[in-house]
Amino acid sequence: MGIACNGYAHILKDFFMKELKFLRHLFFLFIFLISTNSLFAFQTGKIAGEVIEVSTGETLIGVQVFIEGTTKGVITDLNGLYNINNIDPGTYTVVFRYVGFATYKVENVEVFVDKTTRIDASLSEAVIEGEEVIVTAERPIVEKDRTTTTAYISSEQLEDLPLVNLSDAINNQAGVVDGHFRGGRSNEVSYLVNGVPINNAYSNTAAFTVEQNMV
Repeated sequence: MGIACNGYAHILKDFFMKELKFLRHLFFLFIFLISTNSLFAFQTGKIAGEVIEVSTGETLIGVQVFIEGTTKGVITDLNGLYNINNIDPGTYTVVFRYVGFATYKVENVEVFVDKTTRIDASLSEAVIEGEEVIVTAERPIVEKDRTTTTAYISSEQLEDLPLVNLSDAINNQAGVVDGHFRGGRSNEVSYLVNGVPINNAYSNTAAFTVEQNMV
């Protein structure tokens, strides 16, 4: 009887150890997936806005909104609002289509990492079948929801400027001299690539230099 009990206890122990090992692997897999999704979220941007009718000023429901040349698109909700998520940084053309209305296109829409680009549209009834309205997106002079000073440099600008590396581009910004921002110390700067900090743990300076052709 003693031998049988000991054998049964040993089987139970092995069973629970295997279950514990399985749960441990499952936990680490869960953490990895969360980290991957978080990193992916930091690498993309979003386009959002509102669609209204020109003549009445009322919002339009069910307008097709999509990025030209891609498979990304949505329709406006009951409030005439839309959100297109997980867009890679770059310059796009956003198209608005609604039955009985002229197609509305917004060109040169810039999307930045972890930022929302707001594009509102005003649609008018189509006088001629297949009529299109094309506008060019412009960044607002004052961003009402921003509390910090921000400068944007696109890949096109990097190609046009006589720069050796990204440090030259940063030092060309107002208030920056040799990596010192507004007179502060160089080790007081936070460097992020696609939303991920790359500061050296010992000197708090950038751990590596991003190649210009990677932007």
